[in-house]
Amino acid sequence: MAELARRLLAANPRSAKAQNLLGLACANTGRRECAQAAFEASIRLNPRDASAYTNLGLFHLEGANAAAAADYFAEALALDPGSAAARDGLRQVRAAVGAR
Repeated sequence: MAELARRLLAANPRSAKAQNLLGLACANTGRRECAQAAFEASIRLNPRDASAYTNLGLFHLEGANAAAAADYFAEALALDPGSAAARDGLRQVRAAVGAR
């Protein structure tokens, strides 16, 4: 998946979707700095794409940064109120905070 994202970015360096894909690939392989940079680049390139905010929220939730995760999930829901993934992410944040 990372190789595909890199090829897409080589063809179009301003592709928010390719950056988001690269972020997912990096996150799945434990390359946290790469993942965060790619998700943030995706948001800079297309700040209206709720999926990038949701993915960055999941990234922060996995990194035990519940406050940042909640902010990104909330932003995703502001952009796409029907996002089940962002709504589920907020539920996970509440569960994680409640478990402490």
